[in-house]
Amino acid sequence: MKNLTALSLLILLFTSCTSVEYQKMRNERERLREAYEDARRENDKLPLKNALYEEVLGTWQILGIEVLEGDTSEEILAAKTALTSSSRKNLTFRFFKHNNIYWYEGNNGSINISGEFAITINRTAARLYPFLKLSRGSGIAPPEFLINASGNNLSAGISVRDERLYLLFHGKMLLSPQGWIQSGGLICIFKKIE
Repeated sequence: MKNLTALSLLILLFTSCTSVEYQKMRNERERLREAYEDARRENDKLPLKNALYEEVLGTWQILGIEVLEGDTSEEILAAKTALTSSSRKNLTFRFFKHNNIYWYEGNNGSINISGEFAITINRTAARLYPFLKLSRGSGIAPPEFLINASGNNLSAGISVRDERLYLLFHGKMLLSPQGWIQSGGLICIFKKIE
């Protein structure tokens, strides 16, 4: 009987150790799977990000601005007026790479700005949304230079197609009976000149 009890205790001890080891292996497998999924999602962004970096390099001249439908505030209308006035018609941005750092220079007659730029990709569900971020280096702040807005750095949705650069500045998000909706916004349109 003692042998049977000892054997039962050994089996119980062995199975509990196996169970603990199995749980550790399962947790490690889950952690590795999550790390793989995170890396895969991050790598999905790279082709789009790299393509946009290549497409944006060069010199761009502003063509104009469009106000998106929605609740257009006086700020948006003032920005539209400022951009379409003669003082903004010669506004250019030059994007270039030097020493593996991406830089921009903005010029509008006697007003010059410069700094670093970056393209980031945000994922919402299955869609990827690229953004251009301009960090202030010298001169006035990029939002003031481009759309007479306040802020030190500029972030805008970005799209490049058919030698045109589109920068999308979102309006306000409002809660409606149908859910969250976008209220207005601006699109700055540039043409590639170099």
